[in-house]
This record gives sequence, C-alpha cells and structure tokens, in this order.
Amino acid sequence: MDHGRHPSRACAPAALLAFCLLAGCAKALITGPIAMPGGDFDVTLKALTKGPDRYNTAGGYWTPRKGTGFIWATVVIRNGGSAAKSIRLNDIRLVAGGRTIRPFILDMASAVTMRANPEPSLKPGESITRRLVYVVPDADPVEKILLPGKGDVLIPR
Repeated sequence: MDHGRHPSRACAPAALLAFCLLAGCAKALITGPIAMPGGDFDVTLKALTKGPDRYNTAGGYWTPRKGTGFIWATVVIRNGGSAAKSIRLNDIRLVAGGRTIRPFILDMASAVTMRANPEPSLKPGESITRRLVYVVPDADPVEKILLPGKGDVLIPR
C-alpha cells in the first residue's frame, strides 16, 4: 500500500541526524592544507576541526569535560633530511585564547582509532599522517599551531 511517501525519503532526516550524532559532526577551521616546508621536517596542516567531541577506544570512548571541546589537527610530516630523525608530536602545540596547549591524544589517523607513537622516527623521504587532539575551552578561539623549529601557523578567523 502506497501512502504517497517513499520509504527512503521518509528516513533521510532521521538518518542524517543519526549520522551526525554518531560521527560527532565537526566544523572545519581551515579551508585547505597549510604547508610549512623547510628544515629537517616538512609539515603540512591538512585539516583542523572543532569536534567531534568524542574519541572512540577499544574500551569505550573519551569525551571532553563540560565547557571544553576537542580540536582535531591532522598533520602530514615528511623527513626532508638526509638521515633518519625523530619528531616529538607533543611539541606540536595549539594556541587558543592566549593559552599554549599540548595534544591530549596522539592518533595514527587511520580508519580505526589507534594511539600513535609520541616520538616517531622517520627515514629520509618518509612521510606519516597523524591526528592530534587538543582539549580547548569552548569560549577560547583557536589562534595558531606552534611547530617545533618552524614557527607558527596562524589560523584565519
């Protein structure tokens, strides 16, 4: 019996809502990649988002405390030098509301959430992608990313 509504159209709003709740919809803070070449490492800020405010783990999930949210930075790091070198991911800091913040979570940036080595060693020419998750007070605007030995990446508002 047809009641004039196609079943897939009737479910579309509910499906979108469910997707946003499960995926934890995020707001992009940059419109495209920002490259910082030079030195031992070439670093590209590939994505920067406010949210989602949930990090899934094998034992459940983590959420930020009330009044704070997660800022997710996806970075691509390439060893442009001629020898193997290590980089300390904890040294990639975020400045928000005048505060310098260390990453709360270091993630492998894969389809499944996996904690990343905080000090990976890269061979010459090797690249890795990592997600760094920062806990930031909701009222504090994101200003910049501080990269070790490279300076600042200003975030346009």
